Amino acid sequence: LNASCWKKTLVALPHGVKYYTLIDEEALQNEQLRRSNLDFAPLTYSQVYDAGDDNYIDATPAYQALAQFIMNSYGYDVLKAADVVGEVYILLQNGQPMDKASDYLDELGFFNEDAKARELLPLLIAFNNTSHLWPLKGNTPERLMNHETAARGNIISFAEAQKKRAKVGRNDPCPCGSGKKYKNCCLKKDEE
Repeated sequence: LNASCWKKTLVALPHGVKYYTLIDEEALQNEQLRRSNLDFAPLTYSQVYDAGDDNYIDATPAYQALAQFIMNSYGYDVLKAADVVGEVYILLQNGQPMDKASDYLDELGFFNEDAKARELLPLLIAFNNTSHLWPLKGNTPERLMNHETAARGNIISFAEAQKKRAKVGRNDPCPCGSGKKYKNCCLKKDEE
């Protein structure tokens, strides 16, 4: 509580403190309680210590790829690209679905060109999947997916699904399992 007096990243609450980007502490607490069977992410001392820095960025390869794409494709400088990715991160940390992050990027005009949008979306998904998220008790969706895959053995990653979908010919059976030819089933929807 004392630190919240001079550290603007901490906000004092009647029952403790919160990080300033947390929008709804009750919703987060409820989400974590809903996941009572999920353990908190195993973090090292140095990971936790580093995360306490005011200017900390978990610069994962997915973070770097997304920021680099924004700089190269939209002409943003390093700080502006970091701000955009940081805003996306705040949405994800607060349990917002991916479409809210997409809406934010759309408001910035990032989806105005189809070719860029097709490159941006997988980068956004990879960033989400490798981010330590508060609703997941600090776990990454990727870590949980890998854990679930080992347990069930039937989850396909986004990249694998894209590769399989790219190999489907017009006259091949539709991958959705309808029994129809791809051209008569999902081709039009996939092209849109």
